[in-house]
Amino acid sequence: MPDLPTFPPSVRIETRASITDPAVSVIMPNLNKGDFIGESIESVLAQSMGNFELLIVDDASTDGSFEIARRYAQKETRITLIRKGATEGVSAARNIGIRFSRGQFVGFLDSDDMYAPSKLDRQLMVLKQSKTPVVSYCDYWQIDETGAVLPPSRFPVYKESGDIFGDVLADKFGIKTTTLLSRECLLEMGPFDESLPFSEDLDMILRLSRSYQFAYLDEKLYSYRVFSGNTRNRLPETTLSSTRALVIEKHFKTSKSILTPLQRRQVILILTKHFRKSSQRGKMIHYGLSSPGSFRYMVTEPIRGRGLRRLFHPIGPRT
Repeated sequence: MPDLPTFPPSVRIETRASITDPAVSVIMPNLNKGDFIGESIESVLAQSMGNFELLIVDDASTDGSFEIARRYAQKETRITLIRKGATEGVSAARNIGIRFSRGQFVGFLDSDDMYAPSKLDRQLMVLKQSKTPVVSYCDYWQIDETGAVLPPSRFPVYKESGDIFGDVLADKFGIKTTTLLSRECLLEMGPFDESLPFSEDLDMILRLSRSYQFAYLDEKLYSYRVFSGNTRNRLPETTLSSTRALVIEKHFKTSKSILTPLQRRQVILILTKHFRKSSQRGKMIHYGLSSPGSFRYMVTEPIRGRGLRRLFHPIGPRT
C-alpha cells in the first residue's frame, strides 16, 4: 500500500474531533472561501446520520475563512480543524485530511459546495449493500454564487455503474467530489498527485475506476457551485486543457490493451480536442491522425481558427 506523504511542523491541528470511531470522514479543503464555508459546514452538520467527522484543512487562508471554521470547531465535537502554514494546493490539503481521517468511509466536499441532508446516509447504504468494494457517486445540482439552482447543462449527466474506466478516460465523468468510498480503497490508490495544478481529482477517479466498480445513485445529493471565483475559472483555457490532456494521456498509454476499439477512438478524440485547445499542435496532429473521427475534428476545428493549410505548417514569415 503506498505511503501518504509526511507533513512539516507548519501543519498544525487546531482542534481534534472527540468522536473516535466515525463511520464517515468528510474532508473539506479550504482556501479563502469565507463567503461560503459556513454554508458548507452547516450542510455537513445537518446530515441525517450523525456518526461522522468533518476534517477541515485550511490552506493558509487570508480572508477570515479560517476564523469562521474555527468558531464552528470550537462548538462542534465532530470537527477536526487543521491549519497549514503555506498554500500548497487542494491535493496537499486533501492528502492531509486523509492522513488524519479515522472513518471507515471517506467523502469530499469543497468549501463552497454543499451536501443534501441525506447524502451520507443514502450513499452509505449503497456501499454497505454491495458485496464487493465499490465507489458510490450521485447526481448533483449546479448552483450560482447566491445558491440559486442553475439550468441543467447541455451535456447529459453521466449515470453509469460498473466498470466505467473507459468512460472516465474519455472525459465523461461529472463532478468528482460526489464520491463516497472506503478509506481502505482510497489508501490503496495512494495520495492525490500534488504536482498537478488541476485535474488531480480526474487522476484519482481514473486510478479508482481502473481498480474498482462504481455505483451511481440517481439522486441529487450534492450542490456544486459555479461562479467566477472558482479556481478553475481563473486559469486560462490552455492551462486547463493542457493539464487534463496530460492526465488522460498518462493513463491512456498504460491502458490501451484493456479498452475496446470504440473506447480507444473516444479517448483519441478527446485528446485531440484538449491538445487543440492547449495549442499543442504536434500532439494534436499525432492523435488527430490516429482515427477517422479525430481526423475529421482536426480538419474542421483547426487551431484558433487557422486554415487547414496552416494546421500542418509552422507559422512565421516566409523566406
